[in-house]
Amino acid sequence: MEIHSETVNGIFVVYPQGPLDADAAPRLTEISARMAAHDGQCSAIALADVSFVDSTGIGALVSIHKQLKAFDKTVCFVGAKGQPADMLSFLRIDQVIPTYPSLDDMRRERGL
Repeated sequence: MEIHSETVNGIFVVYPQGPLDADAAPRLTEISARMAAHDGQCSAIALADVSFVDSTGIGALVSIHKQLKAFDKTVCFVGAKGQPADMLSFLRIDQVIPTYPSLDDMRRERGL
């Protein structure tokens, strides 16, 4: 899995690419410290290029949510499609962690 990040209009956005599985999950979790240190209150994980998520990947996403919540910050998921979107919905994670079709939708709905 490749992971890159950038700040878009004050939002720290992480772009993982490829399967989010046991091999990739620790690399994604490592970036949470940078997300917590970012000045903005909200960060996003763009899941559009994530092709597959297993239980370890779900655990990494939930772990990031918990870590940021401890800093009074929010992480949102944007652009999930296919199996990753199905997993977020099936496990009802999208009911706990804000999930949006796109970064623009997130910005509009959160007033960012």
